[in-house]
Amino acid sequence: MNVELLINVVFISLLHGFIPSHWVPVMAMKKQYQWTIFFTLKMVSLLSVAHILSTLTIGILFSLLGKTLSDAFKIISVHLLSSLVLTLLGVYFIYRHYFHHHFHLYQEENVMQEKNMRKQLYLLTIGMLFSPCMEITGMFFVGGMMNWGYVFFISIIYFTISFLSSVFWVYAFDSLSRKISFHNLEHYAGLLSGLSLIISALLLYFI
Repeated sequence: MNVELLINVVFISLLHGFIPSHWVPVMAMKKQYQWTIFFTLKMVSLLSVAHILSTLTIGILFSLLGKTLSDAFKIISVHLLSSLVLTLLGVYFIYRHYFHHHFHLYQEENVMQEKNMRKQLYLLTIGMLFSPCMEITGMFFVGGMMNWGYVFFISIIYFTISFLSSVFWVYAFDSLSRKISFHNLEHYAGLLSGLSLIISALLLYFI
């Protein structure tokens, strides 16, 4: 069992739950509609599950791609190939960080401009469904290269930690969200993800 890979999955999952765009719009709606914290957590839970399931779907497809790639290049060590893939992904996410590209298909401002609460929730749900966490797909890709046991553990770890992390940050920042701008946190999430992928690649190759 490659512990280094799973540790990196834990890190990315924690970071993923911390990304502000996953829960700050709900916090704004809580203030706008005077929701109770219980109802707010319920809405975040539903949105989080939608987002996580869409990511898992993409992740499984990446696992199949990784399995196909490893079968096609059997002459290359799986560890070498996995390290190369993670390094390339890490470099890409660092590049994306400096050019400030995001995968999210919705913007908080657009959601909040809508005056109808149901439509706001609908826009958020659609946005979360169609903006999977691409950083974790690198882990699925490598897991598919190794074996399906890794894919299973990656799925369980990602689902559990991402869900609990999203709910936790909503609860923890219920008051702080009105005082702190989280834009920079989301901006640097891509950089941290990229660095973690490169570190994971080095650990996979040398340990």
